[in-house]
Amino acid sequence: MIPAVLAIALAADCYGSGEGYIGRRWGAYGVRVAWFCVVVYAVGHVLPDAITGGANLLWPVHDQFYVIDGRLELSSQRGVVQTFVETGDDSAGGRPTLRAIGDTSEVQMSTGVDPNPGGETAPDEPVDRIFPIARSGWELYILVVGTLATAARFAVGYELPEE
Repeated sequence: MIPAVLAIALAADCYGSGEGYIGRRWGAYGVRVAWFCVVVYAVGHVLPDAITGGANLLWPVHDQFYVIDGRLELSSQRGVVQTFVETGDDSAGGRPTLRAIGDTSEVQMSTGVDPNPGGETAPDEPVDRIFPIARSGWELYILVVGTLATAARFAVGYELPEE
């Protein structure tokens, strides 16, 4: 919900009557950066959370964590196999791609800041705080490629022509 609300507010500012606050203050460059930030927030934060472990996508309107689940494969016998847009029960071989896993009273996400949410640990017991960086090969790949692309962008420069 947050990226949608930000996009609506930004659209109202940019495309409402006259030039909006962002356009007056920072010009065309500021408008591009604002839209880029909204898209990055949605695609780089909310979507990966929903894919990897669950996200409360409609909070605060609807309190439910959802997981986007599926696969995309190339089979020598079945061709392209994908399960992201199929729905059905598990007995038929399909499964819903967006499934609810519980609300905030049922789902507790462990983080490095709060490694045991909702539970207590003994005061003398050491707490293992884990801050995940990459938990699979594809995550490591994205991390390395993204870091190299960002470093290359800073090395080359980032000046954009004025419109």
